[in-house]
Amino acid sequence: MKNKSMEALARNSILILWAIFALFPLVWMVIISFKSDAQMFNTT
Repeated sequence: MKNKSMEALARNSILILWAIFALFPLVWMVIISFKSDAQMFNTT
């Protein structure tokens, strides 16, 4: 019983990390799309 719960925890952790990694570019595009040109090219 404990072994199955550990396997489920490991599998869910990997899936959550993969989902964050996969969705990051989409979130980045949405954030950038609302910025003005001045904000995007500001170096400070």
